[in-house]
Amino acid sequence: MSRRVFFYDEQDLEACHGLHLAYGPVTKLGLVDWPRPDRELDQASVFAGSVVEMPDGGWRCYYSGRCPTGERAFGLALAESADGITWDKPLLGQLEVSGADTNRIEIEGMPPEGSCTQPQVVLTPDGAWLMWSWWHAHDVGYARYVPAESEDGVRWRVTDVNRPAVMHPSDCELGQNAWVAGLTDAGAEDTFAHQRTMDWMAAKRLRSNDATSVYYNELTRRFEMYSVWLMPVDEATHRVTPHDNAPRVLRTIHRRESTDAVTWSDPEMLILADEHDPLHQEFYYLAVQPDAAWNIGMLGHYRCWEQTMDLELAAAARGLGAARRDRRD
Repeated sequence: MSRRVFFYDEQDLEACHGLHLAYGPVTKLGLVDWPRPDRELDQASVFAGSVVEMPDGGWRCYYSGRCPTGERAFGLALAESADGITWDKPLLGQLEVSGADTNRIEIEGMPPEGSCTQPQVVLTPDGAWLMWSWWHAHDVGYARYVPAESEDGVRWRVTDVNRPAVMHPSDCELGQNAWVAGLTDAGAEDTFAHQRTMDWMAAKRLRSNDATSVYYNELTRRFEMYSVWLMPVDEATHRVTPHDNAPRVLRTIHRRESTDAVTWSDPEMLILADEHDPLHQEFYYLAVQPDAAWNIGMLGHYRCWEQTMDLELAAAARGLGAARRDRRD
């Protein structure tokens, strides 16, 4: 009798005979029917967004884009589908554009400055709706991952902008300096130091770039976060990329856990470039999909010098870190 077995960890096969690896079949389901109403967000994208399976069937997609009227930089929106192929963008009664209703989400209680992007939404087993999104308000000193909650996943209210899950190095709590690492002091552009409310070292343990993913792991009963850690580099390393938008850092992947979705663990460094990678190899994001006892990750494989992005497969036993597959082939 023949059957297929998925081997996400290839090391055990090296000592076996009579076995060979074959990539699993991938079937395209066709183009997604994605309506584009007149008042749609510009450059609408599901990057670092969420697709949530609804308890009664169907799917809900949370995405972001740029505001076409310029009232703010970014906006959040919602779409729904019964089959994952044909989508509808329901009018939510939360935000009008040119006097007309839209599918845009307005988070109650957010400060008027700045805007939110990259919504990560989790529907927990007990029916709680939780969202995290990156609040960019650089003009007033804030760039942080802000939590929100909802009864129905449609109308949201912010939990506490002063208790973010993580913060970008450009946030006022971190000195507005991407190179602030370890015990380094704030940079010369530390304009908003007077707004700090957190202990300096407590704030620095929350450092992160954006492109963040959050999930609930039912096996461990913990929330998991996968995000980007910025590692400073200098000219002597020959890893500076002058034409990149972050020329003096390396993007790597780190992981955190939480039991209550409020307090998060210290960062666990997960995926870094190694001796098999090009000199300017970086990793832009890690999106995770559970499969039985495994987490299957789509890793943003960023060739920084070439400015190209590809997908790379990563895998890990659930509750553990992540490992890149054998790249020798």
